[in-house]
Amino acid sequence: MKKILFLLMLSCVLSAQKTQTIPLKQSIKDKKKTAKSLTVLDLRADKTIGAITHNKELYDIKFENDSIAHLVEKWFLEDNKTLGYKDIVLVIKKLKAYDEITGKTRTAKINLEFASFLKKNDKYYFVERTQKILSSSLHPNSEIHKLTAYKIGVAMSKIITDSYEHVEEKLPLEFSDLNNYEEVFKKQNVAIQAPTLVDGIYETYETFSKQVPNAELKLKKNKKGEVTSFRDDEDYKVSSSKIYAYVEDGIPYKVTAVGFMEMMRDGRGFYIISSKEELFPKNNNSAIIVGAAFGGIGGAVAGIIINSAMAKKRKAEGENLYNVYLDTFTGDFVFDK
Repeated sequence: MKKILFLLMLSCVLSAQKTQTIPLKQSIKDKKKTAKSLTVLDLRADKTIGAITHNKELYDIKFENDSIAHLVEKWFLEDNKTLGYKDIVLVIKKLKAYDEITGKTRTAKINLEFASFLKKNDKYYFVERTQKILSSSLHPNSEIHKLTAYKIGVAMSKIITDSYEHVEEKLPLEFSDLNNYEEVFKKQNVAIQAPTLVDGIYETYETFSKQVPNAELKLKKNKKGEVTSFRDDEDYKVSSSKIYAYVEDGIPYKVTAVGFMEMMRDGRGFYIISSKEELFPKNNNSAIIVGAAFGGIGGAVAGIIINSAMAKKRKAEGENLYNVYLDTFTGDFVFDK
């Protein structure tokens, strides 16, 4: 009897749950008219997206008729009347919406991972990836369920439009590898696989992952041995905003707006111990001033090196720090919180 009552109550709750559809309203027009097709592969094990609370009611976040592939492909054709020659494949690996409760604060979260590939001669060439957790505070008067659905549409439109800019064919995969593309690419990433890293200065993540530093660049230090600037072969300053990372004595350091942070690695890849708030402070006037002196606005703070021991000590002392990974493909920060 209790089981029957529970099932009836559960049925009432599910039937009372409302639905919020994801609007696909943004433009995904290929201005260069190079895209021929857009195919969606939904590789999620769990096809449900999740629910968000608004005014004490749950709203199930969904694509219309739950047909993500059909809707996105239709969206592409509606926005692109003149077709080109590129066959683009959009892979959906993660897409979850949920409420996160911390104390008395409720936050709407979206955990997503999209990747795009160029299909050519039965090979799939990596183009772009977005992997992030989006969040929005739940204010009583805000229609947070609609905002959550809207953000999903925006994230999807961005990776599609970014994918049109693909220029070179790299990291080819077989169709059977698409569901496990990250592990396949890790094996091709020299920096992740190398037991010892090559000393030098790396202007891009791509050169860092291939372990090919710029031989024309060098570090400039003061009497204390602190890095004060980057220099070219004619001893001119190079803006730190143009430097991705450097390696000294086999130890890699990520150039950030708040200093040089030692990069560590584990089975997932490279990471630094920091936080989104630290790396992107709301009030960063002091960082801008020091950075300007170092080689341009957005440059790293000269001389400040945060090594792994210092970072772990700060974390142990209660600072709100965590492992911020560097995306295996793009080198961008991945914030898991």
